[in-house]
Amino acid sequence: MRRYIRMLIRQRAFWMILGGIIAVVVAALWPVHRSSTDTSHRGGYDAIVRRGDLTVEIPATGSLVASRAVDIGPPSVEGLWDFKIARLADEGAQVKPGDLLIEFDGQEVNRRLTEQQAERDKAQEELNKRKLEYDVQLRDLRIRVEEARVNLEKARHKAEVDPSLTSMQDFKQAQIELELAENEDQRLKEKLQATERMMKAELAALENTLDKTRRRVAELEAQQKALRVLAPAAGVVIFKRSWNGEKKQVGQSAWRMEIIMQIPDLSTLRLEAMVEEVSAGGVSPGQKARVRMDAFPEMQLKGKVASVGTVLRTKRWDTPIKVVDAIIEIERKGEKLLPGMTATALVEVARIPGVLLVPVKAVREKQGRVVVLVESANGKVEERPVRVGGRNSEAIEIKEGLKEGEKILL
Repeated sequence: MRRYIRMLIRQRAFWMILGGIIAVVVAALWPVHRSSTDTSHRGGYDAIVRRGDLTVEIPATGSLVASRAVDIGPPSVEGLWDFKIARLADEGAQVKPGDLLIEFDGQEVNRRLTEQQAERDKAQEELNKRKLEYDVQLRDLRIRVEEARVNLEKARHKAEVDPSLTSMQDFKQAQIELELAENEDQRLKEKLQATERMMKAELAALENTLDKTRRRVAELEAQQKALRVLAPAAGVVIFKRSWNGEKKQVGQSAWRMEIIMQIPDLSTLRLEAMVEEVSAGGVSPGQKARVRMDAFPEMQLKGKVASVGTVLRTKRWDTPIKVVDAIIEIERKGEKLLPGMTATALVEVARIPGVLLVPVKAVREKQGRVVVLVESANGKVEERPVRVGGRNSEAIEIKEGLKEGEKILL
């Protein structure tokens, strides 16, 4: 008996679970079945078949670039090629002339400056020392020259005595002393002149060395100052992407001549776009374009194709897609627009006038046919087959199956 009861319980549980599964499946499939067969009124139409011009457009994607901009990067520092970034202005910041944009690490320049300052001070000390030594030496020589002159005058006075008034021996001795005094006077004068010439040459060399060290110190001080890069003009700070697509950050290095950021002239913004190879043949200068910014999808700008490249290139290093570069000038610019912002341009390559148009979403494919849901006069919705023509991203041309003014559902 107990076994029979357990068997009944199992059977009942089985049928309850099976019934639940069936109910879930039916509930899931019912809306699909109903939507595929029910064409009754849904509470109002979504669009009206209209007659207008169909524009055939080719998409082009890219980013805004200023044709005029001030490039900002590492300064030109002798013997320094790798610059470590210590400080950076914020991207998008409004700056005025003289504001700090970038500060580079000055450890190497500071080391050189300290060494050159020591060399300058050493050269100054050596010059002062030699000047003092020459002053003492020249003062001593001038005293000795003056003494020799006095001795020479005395010897001359003594030698000029009438020989008849003195002995021959004293006369001869006076002549010898005169000659010796003249020689000593001449020798000391020549020594003084030689010492003065030597002093001028040596002090000139020391002063030249000092001037060189002073100039080098001034250069290093200028380089030290140049490591703080200041804004040359007012504007908005825009970071430049490196070859790997990344922007520089504090702590990273930059090489000489590398562009880290720019202060662009926002009045010269234009779209540097890419057109895929399959569509590139239809784009040419002078064609109109509608530009929509990714950051501001509600904003649509008027543009015109300024130039189209002639060389194919890969879109990115990691994709084989080939593209052609194109430049699209933007007619209206605003403060919201900044270099680097991405955008999509629809270039108008053809215009088909006076055709019936419906939104793209109104046309669907069903069982191999292209159909549109049309609201009839009695409020019913019928599924009507149509023949379509050209299309763009927003509208499709209807060649057969609809009339102007008919109400349709999306």
